[in-house]
Amino acid sequence: GHLASSSGRAGAAAFAGVFLFTVLMMSREGMETALLLLQLKETLNLVLGAALGLVGAAALASLWSRFGQRVNIGLFFQMTAIFLIVFGVLLCVLAEVWQPQWLKSLCTDPTSLLFPGQFAPMHDKLKAAIATLSDQPIKYLINTHFHGDHVGGNGPFQAEGVTVVAQDNVRIRLAAGTRNGITGVATPPVAAGAVPKQTYTGGSMTLQVGGRTAQLAHVNNAHTDGDTWVYFADANVLCVGDTMNNTKRYQTIDFANGGDIRGAILATEAYLKLANDDTKVVVGHGPLAKKSDIAEYHAMLVTARERIEKLFNEGKSEQEVIDAKPLADLDAKWAANEEAARNFTKMVYNSFKRS
Repeated sequence: GHLASSSGRAGAAAFAGVFLFTVLMMSREGMETALLLLQLKETLNLVLGAALGLVGAAALASLWSRFGQRVNIGLFFQMTAIFLIVFGVLLCVLAEVWQPQWLKSLCTDPTSLLFPGQFAPMHDKLKAAIATLSDQPIKYLINTHFHGDHVGGNGPFQAEGVTVVAQDNVRIRLAAGTRNGITGVATPPVAAGAVPKQTYTGGSMTLQVGGRTAQLAHVNNAHTDGDTWVYFADANVLCVGDTMNNTKRYQTIDFANGGDIRGAILATEAYLKLANDDTKVVVGHGPLAKKSDIAEYHAMLVTARERIEKLFNEGKSEQEVIDAKPLADLDAKWAANEEAARNFTKMVYNSFKRS
C-alpha cells in the first residue's frame, strides 16, 4: 500500500530525495567494490572489507524498511540504472582492469623485455605492473607493428633509456604517417623520440633478455607490412601481436598499409607448426590463447580467403562482393555487428588488389 502509492509521487522534493538516496546506495556499493578490489591480494583485509560491506548492507536494509515507503519507487529505479552505468564506466577506468596479466606468462625475470608499448597513458601503469614482478630495469620494448595501441609508449620508454625494437617497416610507417583504408583517417608522423631505435630488415633477429633468448620473426604482409612475432622457446611462450586475436572476432587486416589475408594465413600456419598444446599464446587482444584457438582462427581465415578470392577472380567489384555476403555464416560468429562484417569483407577483398 505505502510503497504502491509512493511510486506515483513527483515534484522537486521527491526527485531530490530519490537522488540523494540513490547516491547513498550506489556510494555504499562502490566503496564495497573498491575495498574488495584494492585488498584482493590480502586475505585478512579482504574478509574485513566483505564484513564491513555486509554490515553496511544490513544497516541500509534497516533504513529502507523504515523509510522506504516515502520513496518514489519508479523514479528510484530509473536513477539507479543511470548510476549503475556511470559506476561501471568509472570502475573500468579506475580499477586497473587493463593491468597486463600477460607479463606473468614469461615467468622468470621477464622485465628486461616488454611488448607491446600500448597507448602513451599506459606507460606508468605498465611500469607499475612490471615492478610487482621484478626490480630489474626494462631493456627492450618490442613493437609488434605500428598501430597506436601498440607503439604509444615508445616515446616515454625510450626517454628512460629503453631500446625500442621493430621490423624496419614500423620505423618507416611511424616516421611518415599513415592512412586508414576503411575510414580514410590520417595518422600523422610520430615525434622523433618515438621512432624505434633498433630495427631489422631480414626475416628474424634474436635478443638475449633476462637470461633467455627471444626469437623475433617477421611475417610479410599479414596484419600490416611490419608485423613481428616473438617466441621464447624455453618458456614455451609465443607472442603474436595483432596477426590474430582471441576475442573470437574478425581481426583488422590493414590493407592500406601492407596488410593481406594471405600473410595472415601464413602467420597462423607458422604458429601451428611452432606451438604445442602447452604453449602460452599472447595475443594483442583477448585472453591468453592456446593452439586450438590458433587452429580455429586459421580455419576462419582460410574459408574467408577462398570465398572472396573466388569472387574477386570472377571480376566482381568490391560492392558486388559486399552485397553477396559470402561470409554470412562466419559473420554470425565472428562479426560484432553488420558494419564489422562489411569491413572485414572489404579488407579481404582489398588484399587481392595488392597483386
